[in-house]
Amino acid sequence: MRALLRRTGSGEDETLRRGALVINPSRREVQRDGDAVEVTSLEFDLLYFLARRPGRVYSRDALMDQVWGQDRVVDDRSIDSLVSRLRRKLEPDPAHPRYLTTVWGAGYRFSDPGAEA
Repeated sequence: MRALLRRTGSGEDETLRRGALVINPSRREVQRDGDAVEVTSLEFDLLYFLARRPGRVYSRDALMDQVWGQDRVVDDRSIDSLVSRLRRKLEPDPAHPRYLTTVWGAGYRFSDPGAEA
């Protein structure tokens, strides 16, 4: 809950358009190519955090702080599981992700295919 309260500050209520994705924080909705995608609360929190900062790499530990807060009782593989689930829901080919990319030895980043023109 504390992590959620940290994320609801000013400037965070903007709809994001990243490639084929639309992420609406006020409604906590995600669309891909105009179709609604059902995501859990944790999946949404992770996706929105990363999509607001495309290109920036975050370690698993930093992402766990954002999603679960510092009082978490999960291990770093919990982030891997969240990313894997999001990839299955959002990526055209989850084995070759365009949005949620792994930076080996460092963590994860959101890549915005629409910005690579």
